[in-house]
Amino acid sequence: MLQGKAAVSQAKANLRLAEINLGYCRITAPITGKIGIANLTKGNYVTPSSGALATIVQMDPVRVSYTLPDRDYLDQLELFKKEGSVYKTKLILSNGSELDVPGQRDFEDNTVDQMTGTVMMRLRYTNDSGMLIPGEMVRVFTQPVKSRIVNVIPQTAVMADAEGDYVYVVEADNSVRDVRVKLGREMGTLREVVSGLKDGQNVVVAGLQNLRPGTKVRIDTSASANEATSNSVLDETSGAEIINSGDTGTKEEN
Repeated sequence: MLQGKAAVSQAKANLRLAEINLGYCRITAPITGKIGIANLTKGNYVTPSSGALATIVQMDPVRVSYTLPDRDYLDQLELFKKEGSVYKTKLILSNGSELDVPGQRDFEDNTVDQMTGTVMMRLRYTNDSGMLIPGEMVRVFTQPVKSRIVNVIPQTAVMADAEGDYVYVVEADNSVRDVRVKLGREMGTLREVVSGLKDGQNVVVAGLQNLRPGTKVRIDTSASANEATSNSVLDETSGAEIINSGDTGTKEEN
């Protein structure tokens, strides 16, 4: 009797082992996606050393990785704090077409690349249309939900001493006085003014070495001078809209 029970138990154990081994014959993927070309076909003998049978990539959602200069990374973090994790982006695909979809904040690296001075970012996109293909090279244009207007001046207008940065502002009687300014990002030959200047103030941009507070200057208001200044500013800011008032301006950032 005991031998019979032992035989039944052994048979059940063998059956369970056979079911497990049979389960290995059915291969499943841990993700839903699109499968590539199969490396093996029906009838091939497969062992653990046979390598990958095929490659499956996830199609929806798709994650897009890109890098930002460290100074732009800090600005983007501020925007994330104000606007949340959904970020308006414009993706230009490899064929030049535009995919205008919102990107979801997914990941930011925890260090700055010392070789390039950039931080790796990653956004997540829904891909119902299938237009985004894993491994594809795309161009990412990010923009805040709300535009931000900043004051800018030519870099040549900025002087510095032990106390910090300053510029010379022209008063109503054409005399100059030095004004302390707090500067932000560089934008080509322009510099963002965080504080210290008001819209419409005239700032001296040339011959600063010979100036002292109270020095009288002559303002060139000729059309040719203004046109030249406006054109150079437009060219150097890649077409961003600039409104000049004397030698100061405002820039709308997107």
